[in-house]
Amino acid sequence: MRTITEQDIATELEVFPPATHTGETFLRFMSDDEFTAYIMGNELVNEHDHSRDCETNSVGFCFLRMGDRWTEWVPSTEPERVECALSFLSGVVSDDVALVVRNESAAISEGAGLYADPDSCEWDAFIGVNEFCTSSYDRTTMVPVRAYLHPSDKNPKVIEF
Repeated sequence: MRTITEQDIATELEVFPPATHTGETFLRFMSDDEFTAYIMGNELVNEHDHSRDCETNSVGFCFLRMGDRWTEWVPSTEPERVECALSFLSGVVSDDVALVVRNESAAISEGAGLYADPDSCEWDAFIGVNEFCTSSYDRTTMVPVRAYLHPSDKNPKVIEF
């Protein structure tokens, strides 16, 4: 089995100019418990350093920016983007809820992670994905736009906010 190095992560990470991420739309997969706490208005806190147990340099809650290109397949609709993200995150994230949010004021850091390439049949093929992380968020800092309940289902229930 091939060991993935920090250089692999750096090579796969697309470089974006420094920018504020206020007003941008992000996607997060989460458990029913996290979603319930979020909907109830609780501040969620997570300072876990994922580099200890995953091929990433991210800390805290991880989000994907909806406008980024993650794989060779470029989905044209939001439900297709959720499906695309789940194709490489399956087995890594909880797929109870896929939440689309608009960042209003959460302090977000950009990181990167390596995931299995869903477009390849090779066991050691991977893709670098830009991740956006924060150690805390709530409904005022990450405003809900839409939730897909059980997004791996053929017809997930969609909640508009």
